[in-house]
Amino acid sequence: MTNYDNEANGDRGANDASSIDSVLVAAKIDCTVDIFGKVLNSLEEEQLKLKNFSKFQDIFQVFQAPIEDRTNTFHSEMKGYHLTKVKIIQYCRDTMTQAERKAEQESILKIEEYKKHEKHIYRRIDKERVSAAKRDVETNHDDLEVELEGRIKTLQKELLEIEIILQDALKTALKSFNTKISAQIELMKNSISAYIADVLKQVAEFNEKFKEATNAEKDKFQIRVEEIDIDELTKEYEQNLALLDVLTEYDNETLATHLEGFREASEGKIANYESTISSAI
Repeated sequence: MTNYDNEANGDRGANDASSIDSVLVAAKIDCTVDIFGKVLNSLEEEQLKLKNFSKFQDIFQVFQAPIEDRTNTFHSEMKGYHLTKVKIIQYCRDTMTQAERKAEQESILKIEEYKKHEKHIYRRIDKERVSAAKRDVETNHDDLEVELEGRIKTLQKELLEIEIILQDALKTALKSFNTKISAQIELMKNSISAYIADVLKQVAEFNEKFKEATNAEKDKFQIRVEEIDIDELTKEYEQNLALLDVLTEYDNETLATHLEGFREASEGKIANYESTISSAI
């Protein structure tokens, strides 16, 4: 369970970036580690002063626990989805690579087969030339040239067919990949949406409880102001002079304004996580 004051002072312990699960980083959800503490710690200075109210830490801990539990569940879900996504990508890559290798091997075989015939034809031409020279006659290789041209056209046709088959295989693999990866991303987005909704619910309840406790403490302070002098009041708050400063500085209207700003900012920042994560996956 996270202590908010430790968070504010930078003591992140197990949440230090160096110890964050590498799969969380790869899945683009490492930003949700201690999501509640980070959001509260990122509020504006005037809003952060509200944490000096005596009930803040207790209420924070009450809601931090279920948020952390929900975050852990979310992490498990998303890590599973991410690993499946990686497998889909790898399978598509392997399928396309295999298709390309197969096409390359078939092309090489066809070219080698043509070269054998070509070599055989040139040998025949050489033999005929030698034989004609001995007999002192003219040679005509038109038939062999026609045969060679036919072999070349056959090779071109076969290579074209191999390329067409390859392109069809690549298109099929890519179509399958797009279908599977789209479905996987949709699952991930649904998980993100459900997670943020659950966290928002907890944060909204936290803000309600904190508002109630803060207003009650403000009311109690105003009663004490009328009952005792400033020296006694200062002594009562000597363990939390920062709270005394806030209670003295904020009238009811100012406090209400800052509480509303605290609520809007904290809930707004949590809500923004959905689009941030969804756009990154």
